[in-house]
Parts: sequence; C-alpha cells; structure tokens
Amino acid sequence: MAKLNEEQRRAARLPKAEALKLLPAGTQVALTLRPDGSWTGRLTVGGTQVETVGVVGAGPQAVVGALAQLWASELAAGSKAS
Repeated sequence: MAKLNEEQRRAARLPKAEALKLLPAGTQVALTLRPDGSWTGRLTVGGTQVETVGVVGAGPQAVVGALAQLWASELAAGSKAS
C-alpha cells in the first residue's frame, strides 16, 4: 500500500518531460487556439480523456505538457481504485 501511495504522489508531481515520455503509442492530442490567445487541449489514451486550458501567452507546448501530467495523475488515480 505504501508503494502504491508513493507512485501516486510521484505521478501527481511528475515533470512535464517525464509525463510525456510515459505516453503510449496511439495517444491523440487535439489543440485549439482561442480568440484570447490561449490554447485549449484534449488528450486521449484508450478510454481516458483529459482536457485543459492554458494561460494567455503560453504556447501549445505548455498545454501538451500539462495534458500529459493530467493523464499521469488519472493513471495513478485509476490504479488506486483497482
């Protein structure tokens, strides 16, 4: 149980680059530039989908990294429920 909790904490604060490396083949990302200059994004892996909105002025790379972090958190939360 302690090992599972540690894995969940690590996934929740995983750096963006590390979260991106965990994404499996077949991951789909959709990005949209909004009129205010912010980017929105949706990442889909299998049956898991996460969405986020970036801050104005942040590039699309920031949104993709944040999506990967959200997905890693969802993955950790899912393993907690198992």
